[in-house]
Amino acid sequence: MSTIYIDEQGAVLHHHGDEIQVEKEHVVLAKLPLTQIDRIVLAGGVQLTTLINRGELSQYDFRKGDDGGYFLVDNARKTFYAAYEHKVRTEISYLNGDNMSYRRIFFRQAESLARVIKGDDLEYHAFLMR
Repeated sequence: MSTIYIDEQGAVLHHHGDEIQVEKEHVVLAKLPLTQIDRIVLAGGVQLTTLINRGELSQYDFRKGDDGGYFLVDNARKTFYAAYEHKVRTEISYLNGDNMSYRRIFFRQAESLARVIKGDDLEYHAFLMR
């Protein structure tokens, strides 16, 4: 089983039969079989396209799987995770104007959503990046 990280700004997930499709502006970006997905993590900012455009990843950093999907090879996966870690450590101004890392914002958002689900709060205010 795999954890899938979706971090393309504006990407949309669709469930089609026995697979998940990742689309952006009605273009299918990826088709992923449900049987191989354990978790899906959504995050903003770090994108494979950005890493490719900067020359940090190339076509040689992907291998074709037996199911026809493409996967990052070990060294490329390390490059992706390093870029992701760099991004989630970046501090930005949050709701009340305090500087906070994306990682801490993700945690605060999860706490806020949990309070709404438990009935402790009435509204959930999503964090939106512009």
